[in-house]
Amino acid sequence: MVKPIIYEPTTFITDLILAGMGVYFANRLADVYWQTFHPFHYNLTVGLYVFAAGAFLGGISHGFGPHFSLALKDIVWKAALVMIGLTTCYMLLSAFSAAFPYERYKLLRWIAFLATGVYIYIIIRDSNFANVVRFYAPAMIIVFLLILYLYMDGDHPGSGYFLLGLIITLAGAAVQQSGFTIHKHFNHNDLYHVIQMVGIWYIYKGGMTLRFK
Repeated sequence: MVKPIIYEPTTFITDLILAGMGVYFANRLADVYWQTFHPFHYNLTVGLYVFAAGAFLGGISHGFGPHFSLALKDIVWKAALVMIGLTTCYMLLSAFSAAFPYERYKLLRWIAFLATGVYIYIIIRDSNFANVVRFYAPAMIIVFLLILYLYMDGDHPGSGYFLLGLIITLAGAAVQQSGFTIHKHFNHNDLYHVIQMVGIWYIYKGGMTLRFK
């Protein structure tokens, strides 16, 4: 039996598109950071770079993982999951730095770092995707609530775009966890990636617009 060169080609391609979007958006946000020097823009920029790395590794894992040795396959997959955790961490840091004064943010960021450290330790020992969900879901709910607070405050243009991006991203994650599949060549991961493309664009648009006094 001839093995395909690329396994799960749709997942591979959509992951690479997400990686490209992440790098492009991060580059644009980096320009904003050099104007504002605000930790929100710094954290969101780093978070998008890490997101891009995670999407790239995820694409490699889905596309070529079956060709790898078991050890290499495990390393690539765990590295992708670690990138998801770091992306979540920097989303938390973005929300903390947007919603709280700098001195309080400096304290809160250690909570994010500690929680992420525990997550990485767990993933290295057990790369079950359920462990990703246990970290990602509550962290993103916190991010959602903090950005919602900014939006309700009414003094932060761009927070609405960011909030919409979070809602779309969380909805996509729910679809991914549901296992809903449109076609055998367009599964729940592929649908999630497409939804995520829309979500990350709105998060980027919100990040580009948000400014702080």
